[in-house]
Amino acid sequence: NSNLLDNSDFFTGAFPAQYGDKASGVFDLHTRRGNPEKYEYLGQFGFNGLEVMAEGPLPGVDGSFIVNYRKSFLDLMEKLGMDFDIPAVPMYQDGSIKLDISTSDRDKFSLTGLYGTSDISIEDSKLDTVYTGDENVKTGTDLASLGLRWQHLFSERLYGRLLLGSVYGFYQTALDSITTDANSNVLDLTPWWRSRSTEGYHTARYSLHYSPDVRHYIDGCVESRLRYYTLQQER
Repeated sequence: NSNLLDNSDFFTGAFPAQYGDKASGVFDLHTRRGNPEKYEYLGQFGFNGLEVMAEGPLPGVDGSFIVNYRKSFLDLMEKLGMDFDIPAVPMYQDGSIKLDISTSDRDKFSLTGLYGTSDISIEDSKLDTVYTGDENVKTGTDLASLGLRWQHLFSERLYGRLLLGSVYGFYQTALDSITTDANSNVLDLTPWWRSRSTEGYHTARYSLHYSPDVRHYIDGCVESRLRYYTLQQER
């Protein structure tokens, strides 16, 4: 979401220490802070969908927040009764939140959460002409991410960052076989194949950043990551 983007870095090689486990390219996107001085609100509606956003200062602390939600345009129109006369309508929505808090001149905390879900169903059974052996297919994906970062300034030239994070992904596909009569009337939908899988990881990373002068810097990083994966298929 470009409304949440602060800046980005793209690396094709010679990755800094914090990207040491990457084998190809790195596209690092940084989300921005909410407005720490006043409350702002955004609402817009277009072909990409409905979007609402709020940001502003956190009461009682030196910090800010930003929250955002989006929903797909075609999904909204279909729920309002519009018929697109197509067998597949993409449906997606996502939400995000970011909190930034400074507890002192040397310590800053940031909490970022992202969630997105998308589904699409290709339903041949809704076509005017359908035959036995045709299929209905539905695929869907869910993605969630949560990260907590603590940055501590040791001196004007040295600071450290601790990152705790978790990423979760869920993927599913369902295929139903269609049985019809001679007049293309659907008689039965038979579950034929199902696939569900999850993957993700939990990570803890600490990095140190030292700049002896304005032209040089030294980075060091250590990271521990626990990955998991599940796969279930039925036929």
